[in-house]
Amino acid sequence: MSTPAPNDRQPYVATTRERLRRLGIPVVDLAIDGHTVTHAIDCPVSSTTLDHLLAASVIRELTETPLRFCPITDTLYAINISPEQPTDTLAVALISHGDHASTRSEAHRIEQLLRWWSEDTQQLEVARHTAQQNGHELALAYEELSLIDHLTQHSELRESTENRLDEAVQDLREVARLRFLALHLADDRPRLNVLRGKTFFPEDSVTSIRSIRAAGDWLLARLGNTPGVTRFAPELHEGLSALGTEILAMKIRHRDQVLGVLYGADRFDGQPFDATDMARFESLGTSISVFLNNALLFTEMHGLFVGTLSALSTAIDAKDAYTHGHSQRVASLTRQLARAAGFGVVDTERLYRSALVHDLGKIGVPEAILTKEGKLTREEFDAIKRHPQIGARILRDIESMTELIPGVLSHHERWSGGGYPQGIAGRAIPFEGRVIALADSYDAMRSKRSYRDAMPHEQAMEEVRRGRGTQFEPELADAFLTLDFDAYNDPQQDSTRRAA
Repeated sequence: MSTPAPNDRQPYVATTRERLRRLGIPVVDLAIDGHTVTHAIDCPVSSTTLDHLLAASVIRELTETPLRFCPITDTLYAINISPEQPTDTLAVALISHGDHASTRSEAHRIEQLLRWWSEDTQQLEVARHTAQQNGHELALAYEELSLIDHLTQHSELRESTENRLDEAVQDLREVARLRFLALHLADDRPRLNVLRGKTFFPEDSVTSIRSIRAAGDWLLARLGNTPGVTRFAPELHEGLSALGTEILAMKIRHRDQVLGVLYGADRFDGQPFDATDMARFESLGTSISVFLNNALLFTEMHGLFVGTLSALSTAIDAKDAYTHGHSQRVASLTRQLARAAGFGVVDTERLYRSALVHDLGKIGVPEAILTKEGKLTREEFDAIKRHPQIGARILRDIESMTELIPGVLSHHERWSGGGYPQGIAGRAIPFEGRVIALADSYDAMRSKRSYRDAMPHEQAMEEVRRGRGTQFEPELADAFLTLDFDAYNDPQQDSTRRAA
């Protein structure tokens, strides 16, 4: 009778069998039904040894005590090598030596090895599962944070937040099988910022905006602290009667604070709401609440993060009176240039943050060098040239800021090569460095220094044209030349740059 190779579904058993084979220890595979052996699948031992092994009491002990040796004769011991009780196949290692003491000692050693192997395998499996789970959770967290980053950082992101909520209400209405669904946000919650008092509902709604908002205001006031989903009759308020014949509503909360209300009306099929509809509506309300709270939380975190970078950049610029406000101006120009060059929202904001701290490494440069009047010596200039690497080393120790390293490290590289600290050229220079280099160079030319006056705008722009293809990436230089410098050339900004 031909039987498939055993334990194909048990990698541990297959690996253990191979390890034992290398030690010269045979493994017998038996097909079993309960404690009864139906036949031997693989039998690398003599028929006499097999007969001893097939005794009912031996099989019972082997199946009930995995990874423990079982004496069959004085010079023959058997061990079930699987850490779990077998169901249809029993893999048994056979240990046999010339005398009882040697056989028992060897069986004890193999038993201990099997336990170690089993424990190691289990620990590795747990570690692998944990790593996979952590990786999955990190991937989800990254995607969620990236989305929230898109939705909440600045004006474009706020518009995206509104678009996202519009789309969410449309999608949730279809999932809930409702003829109408709306999300109405409170207008007395500063935390909602630009979303305060807004109402989101499907574009194909035939109900007037006035009625939808009136219903939302009434429900916010009427629900009070009522948890979960509440059913309302439409005759309770004229705004409700305009929505449908049966209303469900649920408050959207953050802890004890009410942020808004999600409300819907009438099933697509015209049937009355049942317990399943109520549960589904509550789940959808919870999803909206989680999304909204995450968006608001990320807005606050992002504001704190950017505020920290701004404070750091101010501290850097304060070391040199001639660079007061330099990092802020470079960051603003970098953002302008990134938008003009067609970078996405996420890359643009990362460029902005990188530019805020592009000179972070000057913390490690002696103040006497930074503020020196007149020409620097070669040694002093070499000290200045180390600031990109110093800044990168500082950021490596701050997990949330490691994405800023490329811009900090490479903003003094040149498109044609010969820059510092690495001397790389062309597209080998990270795009962050290529963008910040333009903004940094322009502001440096437009700012007064101890050894020269500030350049006029026209002269600085001519220098950018001259550096196209040598110091600067040609396409980025072209985009830079199209920027609107009205805000940069504001008289207050101009006086700050020119102040000694």
